[in-house]
Amino acid sequence: MNKEELLEAYLQTEYIITALEITIRIGETNSRLDALLEKEHSTYWAFVTAENPKSMSLSDAENLQRTNEFKELLDKLGKTYFEGYGQGASDWKPEQSFLILNTTKQEAIEQFGIPYQQNAIVIGMKAKEAELCILEEVFYES
Repeated sequence: MNKEELLEAYLQTEYIITALEITIRIGETNSRLDALLEKEHSTYWAFVTAENPKSMSLSDAENLQRTNEFKELLDKLGKTYFEGYGQGASDWKPEQSFLILNTTKQEAIEQFGIPYQQNAIVIGMKAKEAELCILEEVFYES
């Protein structure tokens, strides 16, 4: 998949938190997510996976190990988070992911996106549209 196709795949992906019945879509606001943010006294959020770094498919075992490490990091940092997954329109397997509350864009990039070698993360804030944040230093490496 070339970079343009990859970008389009990210934009078409649904970011789902099943237990909360929340589906996040790039470019859309979400009243259920806003209600959660209000309840949790949060303004900012990020949706991040640790799986498949640089969009290179790893084995289920490798992805599980990365996900468990990521969850341990979130616990260590005392973050409020909810498990979910990203479901693309393509044949790409859903990726175990986390909706992380009270995390700014910069924090999400520096603590989660870049260390876990993600091409992009989804970020947002209360009452605003979800944004795809391309991590150029990762996405555009050759």
